[in-house]
Amino acid sequence: MGGRRFAYLDSGGPGPDLLALHGHFGRGRIFAPLAAAPAGRYRVLAPDQRGHGLSDHGGPFTPDAYVEDAAALLRVLDAGPAAVLGHSMGGAVAFLLAARHPDLVRALVVADMTVRNHVPETQPVLTSRAGRAVPSRARPCAPPSRRRASRTPVTSWTARWSSRTAGGCFSTPTR
Repeated sequence: MGGRRFAYLDSGGPGPDLLALHGHFGRGRIFAPLAAAPAGRYRVLAPDQRGHGLSDHGGPFTPDAYVEDAAALLRVLDAGPAAVLGHSMGGAVAFLLAARHPDLVRALVVADMTVRNHVPETQPVLTSRAGRAVPSRARPCAPPSRRRASRTPVTSWTARWSSRTAGGCFSTPTR
């Protein structure tokens, strides 16, 4: 796994654990309203998957890599077996996680997933109006003492989320 660092949100509830996996171009914070609803009863973990949000960028971007990242998060946080919710690409990751690491998955919920996964016809996937690849604006996941405040506008749910959650980084073991 090369020591890759991942950002994640942790609602900090007493359990049981729910791992929420976003789709392509998403990030863990899309599950903030979900985590706020059962606050105090469940622990919701929502990582920024590799190449997304504040997690380290760079490939490989394969189903196998995403699955091993999710398994590593659950093991590092001693969170398994967990219910796993996957949206879109996260649904494919959730299916494979359950198949390859059944000891880590208690239940499976998949939403809005396709069974086809193919390379986009055009590269790069995102381009600017000038036709150049769009550079990532996400910052790498930094230790808590070095993280900068989010530039996300504060709304009622983000204020509640921030007050109830811990978050952090974890690094996968270097092989």
